[in-house]
Amino acid sequence: MSKKMVTLNELLEIKDFAERVTLVNKHGNLNNQITHVTIMEGPDLHEWVTGGEFVLTTWYAFSKSPDLQEDGFKKLAPRISAIGIKTGRFINKIPLKILQYRLPVFEVKTAVKFRELVQTITSEIQNYQTNMLIEVEKNYQKLIHTSLNSDDLASLVNVLGNQLHKNCFCLN
Repeated sequence: MSKKMVTLNELLEIKDFAERVTLVNKHGNLNNQITHVTIMEGPDLHEWVTGGEFVLTTWYAFSKSPDLQEDGFKKLAPRISAIGIKTGRFINKIPLKILQYRLPVFEVKTAVKFRELVQTITSEIQNYQTNMLIEVEKNYQKLIHTSLNSDDLASLVNVLGNQLHKNCFCLN
């Protein structure tokens, strides 16, 4: 495949992203793959994520009920790829208790609009998806071309094996 999925390491190389956030948890896994962005406020956030998310939040729900934040984050952390928490709005600093997990935690600068981060992240995701579709189309065209130009099943299986970089064979 041409380009690997979008990771946090790749996002940190993008100037528009790196200038708007600060990595707070240095022990977080920056190879986590990002498949989409979720903006959400609520102590039950963990119930609404499906995996691969970069969650953006102002931490509003937990600022009003700090006793819920540790348990809520404990349930959320294994279900997402990263979290960006805006400080200077409802909380002044990232709670230290949430930094014990291997989840990358980013502090979003107060002046940053979430839509700016969403646009940067989703542009990378869309580029990845577009590249994947282009590659699938190329592979499809090679298979169709071989199929139309040869009645030999072995030729088709050979092209398929080359595309997959695996040995393929057909059993009768």
